[in-house]
Amino acid sequence: MNVFEIISNTNIDYKEKKHLLAQAAENTLSYVNLSVKTEKHLKKGILCDIFEGHAPYRPRYILPDYEKYMKNGSEYLGIEPPKDLYDAVNALMVIYQFVPSITGYPVYVGQLDYILENFIDTVSKEEARKLIKMLLVNIEKTLPDAFVHMNIGPKETKAARIILEVERELKRLYQIFH
Repeated sequence: MNVFEIISNTNIDYKEKKHLLAQAAENTLSYVNLSVKTEKHLKKGILCDIFEGHAPYRPRYILPDYEKYMKNGSEYLGIEPPKDLYDAVNALMVIYQFVPSITGYPVYVGQLDYILENFIDTVSKEEARKLIKMLLVNIEKTLPDAFVHMNIGPKETKAARIILEVERELKRLYQIFH
């Protein structure tokens, strides 16, 4: 897609346009150190670069230490260590926007039940459900990739139970509206 096609495309949003424009700029560079045979295979479509651009400076799979982030906060982002579930959910929604992967967002959002477990009892169960639901909806809407995933378990936690309850509820809602 060329620059004019990207900026005039009415089927993609502003964030997607920025991503595609940056990729178009990256693709003005040559691949680094490719053999003639590899270049030939790329041109023929035998090999695929997954449309991630020619400049190899952003990895796809990054595994941030979310537990360390929750324990220490982030001086760079001006995020203090969370004190309650409100702070914890907010901190996660912030950090997810700053994971430097090729997609511009994380593929792995963490061992969510373990990350949130220390904060579950700082609010009522109903508030915890609302906050976790808000977080899961935020993940679903802002990290739109089939490969985005989280882990829960194997230890049973209050946070995992709430995550599973909310997931079931959201799945029913999505089935009704889609």
